[in-house]
Amino acid sequence: MKNFNFITAVVLIFSLHAPAIADEQQIGSQAYNQNCKACHSADRFSVGPSLVEIRTKYPKEKRQAFLDWANNPGKVNPKTIQMPAMAHVGNDKLAAIHDYILLSTKFLNERKPKPKFSFKAPQKTYPFVKRAFMPFTSPASIFVALNEELGIVWDTTKLTTRYAVAGRQNIFSGENRIEQVRPFVFYSETADTFWSIANDNNFNFAGYRLVNGLPNFLYSIGGASISEQIERGNKPKSFKRRYTIKGLKQGLTLDLAHQGSAQITADQGQLENNRLTLTPAQAKNFTIEVTFP
Repeated sequence: MKNFNFITAVVLIFSLHAPAIADEQQIGSQAYNQNCKACHSADRFSVGPSLVEIRTKYPKEKRQAFLDWANNPGKVNPKTIQMPAMAHVGNDKLAAIHDYILLSTKFLNERKPKPKFSFKAPQKTYPFVKRAFMPFTSPASIFVALNEELGIVWDTTKLTTRYAVAGRQNIFSGENRIEQVRPFVFYSETADTFWSIANDNNFNFAGYRLVNGLPNFLYSIGGASISEQIERGNKPKSFKRRYTIKGLKQGLTLDLAHQGSAQITADQGQLENNRLTLTPAQAKNFTIEVTFP
């Protein structure tokens, strides 16, 4: 009978306190969902540490340390964002959150992060064309990579090649790395005006199409319609510009002034001191080749 009375008393006491325990757990769960769940997951790191990690660092006997941290967290992990202070929640609810953390993670372990998938971008095939920010030219320029040895930058505002770099060189690095790109520019065209028929108002770029992976630029200058096909040259480190011009009623001079070592040849006209002079007949179809040592 005595044993019966003792068990009955224990059950009665537990029954009396169970609603209070349940209420506290509900308060802790609600407070966690409202204030903590967005940044803390049960068993894995998300924006902040997991509840398992918090339980490990702040067990029941370190309740006060947990409250101090929650009220004034500071910057614990330099690789994560700053946790805001939870003083507005109040110590009673923070203590309920602590109880909820201890109970809900009692049988959980920290989940190990999945190994990162190692992705290796496929190797670039040549030729290819890309539009992106590039230094030493206008924002409207186009990069043409002919091979690993050679890439050229073609400017749609000046309607001509601006400079050449190694085709494998990453020049799309933004303004902060201009000085790092500069040593890889081994050729640049320096003429203020490439076309003798140009003035400030008669440029019109009409786009480009790809022919065998290389761009055929289409544009007009004054009354002349121009097609410029970029091609690989006769050597790995050379390129050709094959021009077809319609509507030209006068002779033409191209200023090929440049910096850097390059041999420039043309199949039409007279090339002297980096200036190519063409008659109207010669200007209908001609090719310029630029070869680097």
